Amino acid sequence: MAEWVFSVGEVNRYVQRALTMDRLLQNVRIRGEVSNCKTYASGHTYFSLKDDEGVLRCVWFKGQKGPGALRLEDGLRVVVRGSIGLYIRDGQYQLNAVDAEMDGIGAWYERYRLLEERLEREGLFDPSRKRPLPTHVRRLGIITSRSGAVFHDIMQVASRRQKNISMLLYPVQVQGEQAPAEIVEALAWFTLHGGVDVIILGRGGGSIEDLWGFNDERVVRAICSCPIPIISAVGHETDHTLSDRAADVRAATPSMAAELAVPDQRVRLASLSAVESAMQRAMARRLESWEGRLAHGERMLAACSPQARLNEAAQRCDHVQDRLFRSMETYLDSRNSPLLAWGAALRALDPRRVLNRGYAIVTDGEGHVVTGALPVGTTVQLDVRGARMRAMITQAEAKEETAHEEG
Repeated sequence: MAEWVFSVGEVNRYVQRALTMDRLLQNVRIRGEVSNCKTYASGHTYFSLKDDEGVLRCVWFKGQKGPGALRLEDGLRVVVRGSIGLYIRDGQYQLNAVDAEMDGIGAWYERYRLLEERLEREGLFDPSRKRPLPTHVRRLGIITSRSGAVFHDIMQVASRRQKNISMLLYPVQVQGEQAPAEIVEALAWFTLHGGVDVIILGRGGGSIEDLWGFNDERVVRAICSCPIPIISAVGHETDHTLSDRAADVRAATPSMAAELAVPDQRVRLASLSAVESAMQRAMARRLESWEGRLAHGERMLAACSPQARLNEAAQRCDHVQDRLFRSMETYLDSRNSPLLAWGAALRALDPRRVLNRGYAIVTDGEGHVVTGALPVGTTVQLDVRGARMRAMITQAEAKEETAHEEG
């Protein structure tokens, strides 16, 4: 025996048969962290399991994978079930996997991931189906535990932001087996009887197991089918649940959910005041523009109106009449000048003007003016200023006429 020489292949096959004969190694469960994971086009997955003490090579053939098989990734902590065998070509033993599941907390994450992928394919997380929050909230619905600080925080923040806000609490269990059913029931009640403008679904932080009720498929579907906008405020900022993804809005904390649900009344009033001022300025500018256009239109109408033309024609008539009057006066003045001269001459020759100087006009019985001597006994008429008298000539004397010659 000492001189017997084996080939490498013979030794590897012997070891392979020995491993196959060990019943313990043919159905073994091994815990470790996945590394060097790679899935080929053939569907076979090659990876290693490692821990602080060593590394084990593994292969998961496509034929051994069921429809809901766990998808392996580097860094996952898993428990793999399979049999230990030997790959003869490399002379290295390996685990031929037939099943795998997440180890401990990782199992929760895997359930979360698988459900998330399925619901996402159905479009339940599509942003296009999300509804905007109302700008004015009169009644706020709250789904959370009656005990704990969540309801108190929401109530305090909402009351501070809007004095007349009405809040309605539907108390539910927020963890445990009964939590999903109670949350679904609360959403259904608000839909039928609540009369609220927005719903806050919330609870405080916790482990993934504590928050698992908000990853329940029934809760996710109830949120998506609820006609009232929903704010999800589950856990702390670093916690994420499927309820957060299904809700219309996610808030990092319940207090932030109250701030999102209830607009600050003071900010809203200030905004309304600013809008009012802007509207007043816009209206003033519009009125000013309309007044300008109206005034322009009035001027245009006035310029084109018949009354304006009549007024203009009347003014022209007045102007022509004034010119006619002035022309007539000028003409009459020119015609009156000779008449005035003749009148002055006639007035100068008027015998009555001589009477005013103390002279008298003597006429005979036939009314002829006496210009010479009359026989004695002749009756004459004397016309003096202001009187007419009769006289008889009693004496007549001849008077020599003196001729004056100017040289």
